[in-house]
Amino acid sequence: MNLLYESDRDFEVWSFSASHRQLILRSNPDRIARTATRVEIYFGHVEFMSIRSAYRGVAIAEADLEEASSVAEKLPSGLRGGGAYLIEGDLRSFVISARPAWREAECDFDSPSLFEFRT
Repeated sequence: MNLLYESDRDFEVWSFSASHRQLILRSNPDRIARTATRVEIYFGHVEFMSIRSAYRGVAIAEADLEEASSVAEKLPSGLRGGGAYLIEGDLRSFVISARPAWREAECDFDSPSLFEFRT
């Protein structure tokens, strides 16, 4: 397992676009937790996902060969394109997609996504 990103903040599924195959997990600013920034984790070219709606902390890791084989066993058609990315450091939550990216910035709750794509 190759750890890519880790945070103890609360995250939730913020958006998923089936037509564009894009998933965003978001952690909004929280006065109680004393966080003033928004963090977004973006997964593009999503092929498959087995995720919860919310997380208390995340540890995004690229699955090694053994973990990827275990993930492939859970999929109806096995692994196709994309890599396997574990969200909690185990095989319970994962996304098959392009390599994830993340951004952090100070912004209002209703500001556009940090991964706002213009066409």
